[in-house]
Amino acid sequence: RKMSETPALVGAKRGHVACDADVDALAYWNDPQGDRDNSFKSPFGLPSEKPKYLVFTPDKGGFNNVRMSFEIIFILAAALDRILVLPPEQPMYLLRNDQSKKHRGLDHFFDMDGDDYKKRVKYMTMEQFIVTEGHPNGQFPVPPHMMRTLVGASKV
Repeated sequence: RKMSETPALVGAKRGHVACDADVDALAYWNDPQGDRDNSFKSPFGLPSEKPKYLVFTPDKGGFNNVRMSFEIIFILAAALDRILVLPPEQPMYLLRNDQSKKHRGLDHFFDMDGDDYKKRVKYMTMEQFIVTEGHPNGQFPVPPHMMRTLVGASKV
């Protein structure tokens, strides 16, 4: 089917890859997204007095495994209307060989502050999550004597 005949793709255009060669056929995303995607509202995001979170911890596999896992978690966070909690920067398999930057966060690889991300999913760092929810009345109370250590570990 042509894109114009597929309801989910009405208003969409295939993404562009900035490269010296024409590799746009490799783009698996649409930019702009279609009308249906732009107007999507999750049927699972039930109103709640307290914010709901989804914490992501990548596995120790290669970057492609981490990327695919993150894309799935991002979709779940959007569908469930959860705030995505990003892991602290950490060494990533094969990328840790870069002596200038051993620890990396996912925001180095994804445009987390781009409009497409911001309109779909709210996110925060692990440090922000601990500070926000680690108080005695929070959803993740941390004993006061451990707070400094835990916040420090979330920055690694």
